[in-house]
Amino acid sequence: DGIATELESEIKKGTDFLKAVQKILTETIKKHKRIIFNGDNYSEEWRKEAEKRGLYNFKTLVDAMPSLITEKNFKLFETYKVLSKRELEARYVIQLEAYNKTINQEGQVTLDICRA
Repeated sequence: DGIATELESEIKKGTDFLKAVQKILTETIKKHKRIIFNGDNYSEEWRKEAEKRGLYNFKTLVDAMPSLITEKNFKLFETYKVLSKRELEARYVIQLEAYNKTINQEGQVTLDICRA
């Protein structure tokens, strides 16, 4: 939304569309370069790099899920009428339940294999 608004503003000023896009993308990349990583995001190198850059690096779904139900995300999803706060909270609960069921099933199968 912010980029679209900025692009519209540049075009209203008379800037050529492609030049406006190039300008905005260049500024955006410079501004957000710290989050771009072109390596293996599962490697130890990435863990160190993420820490150095001050970025989140959740190792498991359970660690990452609470970030879904933050006020910032509630506002974002509601602003664009994607999901309501209640719907987002429901997805959080459902995802954690599915994760728990999967882990439990895997544990049960492992136990069955060990007993066989």
